[in-house]
Amino acid sequence: MRPRARLTDHIKQDIPAGLVVFLIALPMCLGIALASGAPLYSGIIAGIIGGLVVGSLSRSPHSVTGPATGLTAFTMFAIQELGSYEAFLLSVVFAGLLQILLGLARAGLIADYFPSNVVQGMLTGIGLIIILKQLPHALGWDMDAEGDFAFFQNDGKNTFTELGSLLSNLHPGAAAVSLLAVAGMIAVDVRRKLGWIPGSLAAILAGLLFNEILLALHSPWALNGSHLVNLPVTRGLADFAQAVDFPDFSRWNDPKVLEFGLMIGLLASVETLLCLEALSKLDPERRYVPPNEELVAQGVGNALSGMIGGLPMTSVVVRSSANLEAGARSQLSTICHGALLLLAVLAMPALLNHIPLAAVAAVMLMVGYKLVRPEALRAIFAQGRDQYIPFLVTVGAVLLTDILRGVAIGLAVSILFILQRNFRDPLSFFRNRHIKDRIIKIELSTEVSFLSRANVLVSLASVPPDSRLIIDASKSAYIDADVLEIIRDFIQIKAPAKSIQLTLLGFKSEYAIENTPSIYDVVMAEEPAQTGQLIDAPNLHKRLQSRLNPHLALQLLKEGNFRFVNNLKAQRDVVNLIGITKDGQHPFATVLSCIDSRTSSELIFDLGLGDIFSIRIAGNILNEDILGSMEFACKVAGSKIIVVLGHSKCGAIKGACDHVQMGHLSGLVAKVQPAIRKVTHIPPPHNSKNPDFVHSVAINNVKWVMRDIYQSSEILRELVDQGKLGIVGGMYDVETGIVEFYEDAWYMPKAQNEELPLAAMAMN
Repeated sequence: MRPRARLTDHIKQDIPAGLVVFLIALPMCLGIALASGAPLYSGIIAGIIGGLVVGSLSRSPHSVTGPATGLTAFTMFAIQELGSYEAFLLSVVFAGLLQILLGLARAGLIADYFPSNVVQGMLTGIGLIIILKQLPHALGWDMDAEGDFAFFQNDGKNTFTELGSLLSNLHPGAAAVSLLAVAGMIAVDVRRKLGWIPGSLAAILAGLLFNEILLALHSPWALNGSHLVNLPVTRGLADFAQAVDFPDFSRWNDPKVLEFGLMIGLLASVETLLCLEALSKLDPERRYVPPNEELVAQGVGNALSGMIGGLPMTSVVVRSSANLEAGARSQLSTICHGALLLLAVLAMPALLNHIPLAAVAAVMLMVGYKLVRPEALRAIFAQGRDQYIPFLVTVGAVLLTDILRGVAIGLAVSILFILQRNFRDPLSFFRNRHIKDRIIKIELSTEVSFLSRANVLVSLASVPPDSRLIIDASKSAYIDADVLEIIRDFIQIKAPAKSIQLTLLGFKSEYAIENTPSIYDVVMAEEPAQTGQLIDAPNLHKRLQSRLNPHLALQLLKEGNFRFVNNLKAQRDVVNLIGITKDGQHPFATVLSCIDSRTSSELIFDLGLGDIFSIRIAGNILNEDILGSMEFACKVAGSKIIVVLGHSKCGAIKGACDHVQMGHLSGLVAKVQPAIRKVTHIPPPHNSKNPDFVHSVAINNVKWVMRDIYQSSEILRELVDQGKLGIVGGMYDVETGIVEFYEDAWYMPKAQNEELPLAAMAMN
């Protein structure tokens, strides 16, 4: 956690930013109090405490706390239900105490669960609200109270009808002030000539000066009355103190007071955490603010606000984003805005009442535009419908209701998409040319919660009868008890009833579900393998190698290719493999393949360190050195099978078909000529432009090399005749990843027919 900066470190940036926030907060505090049906000074009191107290306790450099538009409707309802403002203040005190308890209980972690698309939707919705709500003020239609962000207004109108009224009530002086203010902000942002003075502050001062000139000239465009900030004029602290209300402690045991206190505490906490999450996305430095500490600070502020007649408060996005935009660097700007609110009430209400609301609205319009952030919209839409639909719903709901309701609706839609993603069928049907049975694999996710119940039920129910099913829990760190019960029921009752052969992988011992043995257990066991057990490709050692035969070795290769094709790569501990193979090697197969970069045998057959000898040469041809290597691999090191692996679209074969002459390559491609001469059934042209001809030559080349190995090496021929070695050929398709073995031309022991059942997944 970064150390807390001293408040004086950025005084040149924070004081002007605090002044900007003050000028925005002043009419909003009054407007929210008016819209809530509370005493006019209650909003100012909340703003003062939010700035001075919460600003001093908070660790957020940008968060501004004050009366919240999101609580306006609820505040009005609560005051009416409780029958007095004094009883409502007691609810605010209880709400503050609840927030302190929530912070101490570390309930702030809920902030980590707000989906980013919903938070971004909230920001965009607030930005649009600001634009729509401030346009009337910017153009001189000031009938709705500043700070009322609800779609439905107290006067029975709404945001859109207010825009309609604007067209017939436009004030040219207000429009001129707004245009001047916006132009000033843009000029300052572009040129940066005024140094530490924020563009928003310059805009308000310019609007004030321009209107004073109009007043001096007695221009009909001059703004006065309802078009200006309307702060009640007091004669000092005594008048202000008389306006303060105190809680009615006689109703401390009233269930309604406690109920509203609970609701205010929860709503204020949620809105504060949402604001913190939103600010983290707006802050270029992405500074972290401890949410639990913020809840405690907010709780202290609300308890104190309720004690001296203030409205409930939260961290608010509009003022916080304006604070960030004005260049604030620390909490000093927030504290400064609170001090200025107090000074405004006590010493200079008459001076502040000269500020045109149009100038304040112009600043807010720029804040709203930057909250909408077109680049963020493009990023959301690029992420797909699961992200942009909850985002759009949140934007619309915030716009048509209020912040809290809008976010709640957005969260509900986001949860529906999460459930839908969780419900998407994880059942994968895999087919392979080498496996006649249908093999199905269900791979459980890392966290299998109760939300996965329906998913697992549907997946298991969709497995057809007489199938071979693998349930893989290798990646699962947690499986819910209800899901385990569903799996046990399937194992004991439903799978036998549907004649489903079942393989279980990776279940922890505490789940009381027995895993199916791996190939190590199968091959090393004294008893033959039982139906449904798993062929695996483990870290083979000498004893295991000795128990394999050519047929089982071929099955291992087939299964490895099956895993490769279907993206079911076996999990291997590479460091462990290094330790196992450090004192010797016992590969079970030798593969002669092409040097083509797409034909790595270890990848194609999903094998690990020490599993095979891999011999690679262009065109997978045979020469004396390769033959000697094979004799070592099989006679000395114990390989059980030799695979000659060709592949489609082979460059060496194409070169041979075109009779390429190029240095040492000429001699290499000449070895393919016998295979070319054998292809007589393919019509011309007999060159690389005829794909059928090239493919037939590649197949013939594989079979020619197999025969050459058997005939040219007495050592290898003797091993084949003794049943200790098999020589097989195959073609790898570079388009599908599938290896096709040619059983009509292989050299395999005829007497050995034992097989283990094939499965689709290996586990190491």
